[in-house]
Amino acid sequence: MKIVKLFPRENGKYHFGEHTLESTSLIFSSDSLFSAIVNNYRKLYPEDVEGDVENLRNLRLSSVFPAYRDILFIPKPMTKLGFRKDQEKEIRERSKDIKKIDFISLKALDEHNKEKLDIDNIIDKQFLITGDERDLFKENKQQNLFVEITEEKIAIDRTKGITSKGDLFVVSYIKPRNGTYFYFFIDDDKIESSIKKKLYVSIRLIADEGLGGERSSGAGLFDEIEIEDDAIFRNYTFDSDHRMSLSLVFPKDEREFRSSESYQLIERRGYICFMKGTGLRKKGILMMKEGSIFKGDVDGKVVDVSPNNEYNVYRFGRFFGIPIRYVEDDAQ
Repeated sequence: MKIVKLFPRENGKYHFGEHTLESTSLIFSSDSLFSAIVNNYRKLYPEDVEGDVENLRNLRLSSVFPAYRDILFIPKPMTKLGFRKDQEKEIRERSKDIKKIDFISLKALDEHNKEKLDIDNIIDKQFLITGDERDLFKENKQQNLFVEITEEKIAIDRTKGITSKGDLFVVSYIKPRNGTYFYFFIDDDKIESSIKKKLYVSIRLIADEGLGGERSSGAGLFDEIEIEDDAIFRNYTFDSDHRMSLSLVFPKDEREFRSSESYQLIERRGYICFMKGTGLRKKGILMMKEGSIFKGDVDGKVVDVSPNNEYNVYRFGRFFGIPIRYVEDDAQ
């Protein structure tokens, strides 16, 4: 198991999300991440990619999430959060604040499992952390992780000539503040040793190729990428039959679907790119979002989304998760 840290360029900006330019996400999902890695692999090793891609499908990837210094964030789990018992009154009074939480830190997940979360440790409205982590934010006088910016652009209809008046449109970006970066987990245990070296060279190429939309405008690029052995999962010993997904998931069969305790669906679609755009759309599918809860082992699958026989196109839906205490509760 490894952790890949992506450090933004100075004044770097990022647009994550598939469907609209007017809004952006703090998550770059695992299916798009896998596609980006394979596209880089294709550029670097064009003669090898067709033979290697079958083995690459055995990767386990989380989605890309935000981090601040040593604090790693994951999506808010789709379960009742384990707040301290002596805060029950305050929890009821602040139910609206709880619903606005989008992320919790990995250390806060451990407090959730032990029912020791503190309602007072919400920062920037959408991040729930521990008391020690809150002290780190205070020490560094940090109030938020990102600034959201918008830029007006002009769409030019090239069929009518350069003198044609284009339509204005708006693009939203996130700009990481000092100390903020992105990360994802990767499990390469089932990847052949001869392929691993090429895999990690392809991941490092993300720095220059970028992630997300508007890369032609300089968005999505990184200053540095670090790949380290991960201690998080090695030291995470919580014993539970339930798993929280840190990736998008497409269940491989009826049993896996029925093992889902709590989930939200997201439609995934988009255009096919083989080194460059093709103008062809992938078949749209529904997937289970990050933060979904499953009982028992889940594998997920890689889904064929080819629109025709000309291209073989797949959507990565393998499960990557972490044990979690699950309590059903509609209120949260």
